[in-house]
Amino acid sequence: MPPPYAEPSRFSEHEVAVGTGPLAVSGTMSVPRGQAPGPGVVLLAGGGPFDRDETSGPNKPLKDLAWGLASRGTTVLRFDKATYAHRDVAAASDLTMTQEYVPHAVDAVGLLRSHRSVDPERVFVLGHSMGGKVAPAVAVAAPTVAGLVIMAGDTQPMHHAAVRVVSYLATVLPDQVPPAVIETFQR
Repeated sequence: MPPPYAEPSRFSEHEVAVGTGPLAVSGTMSVPRGQAPGPGVVLLAGGGPFDRDETSGPNKPLKDLAWGLASRGTTVLRFDKATYAHRDVAAASDLTMTQEYVPHAVDAVGLLRSHRSVDPERVFVLGHSMGGKVAPAVAVAAPTVAGLVIMAGDTQPMHHAAVRVVSYLATVLPDQVPPAVIETFQR
């Protein structure tokens, strides 16, 4: 069910490939109907192996956001993270945050800049949580980015944030997050 602020009749969606080679991922582009070239936004999910909608239980915050923006004239591209689409990537112990996000985000910026519905001078990056933390690195790698939106970006070192998040999850999902997990994160 769409959120109350989304008007699905005002946009269409189609699948896109983001990145190249064996680590390419699938994405969705939400394109306003009948609009002159307008702004474009690349959405970046938070930390963890998220799909393009940043699905967490019944919630799909990036899909809701994309639908709301597309209803109001903004073309939006969201994509599955490599750690979601390629589970072996998630298992790599030497994977960095930059490697996980930046190559696909830069490709997504290029896809939006070349789309007929987008003014190439008005492409923005919106990152949620860890996606917000890495958004400045995306802008450095893709200097054509017009601006950044950081939603719930990290305000503390990652190891502190991990303990906070796992501790919270243990209170709302006690059968899924045993105390031993919290102890592991606190070490």
